[in-house]
Parts: sequence; structure tokens; C-alpha cells
Amino acid sequence: GVPSNEIFAILSSIPEAEKFANFWICKAKLLASTSTFDVIGLYEEAIKSGATPIQELRKVVLHILQDPSRNTEGITPDSLGAETNIKSMEELAMKMECGQAYLPQEERAQVTATPQVTKAEQDNHPGIKLQIASIPRMNGMPEVQDMKLITPVRRSTRIERAVSRYPEMLQEHDLVVASLDELLEVEETECFIFRKNEALPITLGFEILES
Repeated sequence: GVPSNEIFAILSSIPEAEKFANFWICKAKLLASTSTFDVIGLYEEAIKSGATPIQELRKVVLHILQDPSRNTEGITPDSLGAETNIKSMEELAMKMECGQAYLPQEERAQVTATPQVTKAEQDNHPGIKLQIASIPRMNGMPEVQDMKLITPVRRSTRIERAVSRYPEMLQEHDLVVASLDELLEVEETECFIFRKNEALPITLGFEILES
């Protein structure tokens, strides 16, 4: 087979590869097959990089944690330790995947009405688009059907052209729209929770409520 370091080099050469969950899934599986590694640390790094859809990576990481034959760095192989690690993983997932969605009310930025954005405001951010994603399902909680997360993301024409040539597994699966007008045309959800992107401190006209 191809050495792992060569595979890593190929994956890392893809523009913005860290934005895709499948990049981290491949990395996790390669590391799990060749050595011990900090699987929870990898998961945290993926979320901080904005990898999507993060739920797919979460499944792989949980599978690695639950594998009794595998000993990952900092992970104890006994059943009690495994349960503790899985619980920590699930708590981390709820805190980090949901972003603003499940933060305390005083830290939440929420959209309560259809936002109004002027043309001038849109022109100020020509490379910014809106990523629409379902709210991650929490254990023991019903799936949220009537609201979505909306996050501003940077998407250049050059990167979009490059992404269109990626294999299907590395394609972006969340809906990304160029404007709020386009969002209202293609998305029937009436309620959105605005999730701030720390790399893009803009609101694009969304009303931010802070208690």
C-alpha cells in the first residue's frame, strides 16, 4: 500500500482540505491503523477548523473510542475508562458542534425575523456566502425540524472551481447560498440561529439579540 505520510501529503495539498470532515475521517482512520494518537484532540482540531459535516467525523471518532482492541493516546482500554472517554466525547460534541445553538441564552446570537440586507452591505463582502446546516441532534433529544444554523463563510471563485473537481466524498454537502435572497428562495425553514464565525466578524444584516 501507499505509505501513510504520502497519503497525508496528498490530502494536505487539497485547497482548504481541513474544511471537510472527510479529510479528518481519512486522517483518523490512517492514524488508528498505524499508531496510537489523541483522537479527541483530533476531533477538537477538526471543529476549530470548521470541518463539515462534523456529524460524520463524530461517528468515526466514537467508533474508534468504542473499539476495545484499540489503545489511543491518553485513552485507557478498560471498560470504565472507555465509558468515561465516550461521555467526555459526547459532552464535547454537544458544546462544540452546536456552536451558538446550545450556548446559554446570554451568549446566544439568534435571528428572530427575516433579515434585511442593503445592496451596499452585500457589496462590502463580495466573497462571503451563507452556509446552512441542520442543528446537530443531541442524545435523548428529538431532532430539531423547524430551525437551521446559518454561518457566514468565505468562498472565493477560485476555491469553488477547485472544489467542484474534488471526489464526491470531499464535496461540500451543506447548503451554501450567495445571498439572503437566494436563501429565502431555496430554503423553507422560517427560523434560523445565526452562528458567528470568529474568522469573519460580520452579521450581514442579521439582528443579534443579546440579553
